[in-house]
Amino acid sequence: MDTTAQKEVKVAARQILTSWLADGIEGVQFLSTSEWKIDDQVFLNSNNDKGYLLLLNQDKDPLAELDYVQVLYASKEDGKWNIYLESMPNLVIPRRKENGNFVANTFSQLAAAGENEIGRQYKNGNDEFSSKEFKEDLKKNHQRFLSRKIKN
Repeated sequence: MDTTAQKEVKVAARQILTSWLADGIEGVQFLSTSEWKIDDQVFLNSNNDKGYLLLLNQDKDPLAELDYVQVLYASKEDGKWNIYLESMPNLVIPRRKENGNFVANTFSQLAAAGENEIGRQYKNGNDEFSSKEFKEDLKKNHQRFLSRKIKN
């Protein structure tokens, strides 16, 4: 694994998600009511130009019963990392109840759940798995995703 590529993907993902939030992209506004972070683990193909990463998402609502792990797709195109969220799977992680209250999952717990799910299909540098999502549908859905903005 190329740790430089992994770092580049994580930085790009953080910047892109922050920009989507600021631009009012409807599909990511849930992040404004969450604590979120990009997981440390990045699952890249052998060319280090396509792969998956995880968006860990803790709901800020103290009554929330669920937390989430969004799978993101990353593809290096024309020397730049693009991040895709639309059409990718979502993992729903129930919270446990303690003394009658729901307790948020830690980022470590969310990361472990997401890494376990992706890890079942991914073997270090698995090119078939890492490239299978990169299709025209992904790009078309992404363009629709970017065009849906919240109204001012």
